[in-house]
Amino acid sequence: MTDLSWYAKKSTANAHLTALDHFFSQLGLGPAVVRRDDAPKLAPRALDAPQQKRYLRAVERRPLARDCAIGRLLLY
Repeated sequence: MTDLSWYAKKSTANAHLTALDHFFSQLGLGPAVVRRDDAPKLAPRALDAPQQKRYLRAVERRPLARDCAIGRLLLY
């Protein structure tokens, strides 16, 4: 499994800086002058066959038909 903790830290820091930009703009100070790290664009990881099977089994255990339908749609 790939460790993505470094990615989450960069994106979290960038989100906080964006919030500060909005806050400073509301105060009339303009955006914060801070260098930002570009987080690489990562493609979502697909589920392999055993993970798909486990997911579908978990979806089928849901009591509401609506939940089952939404769960199936998310997979396909």
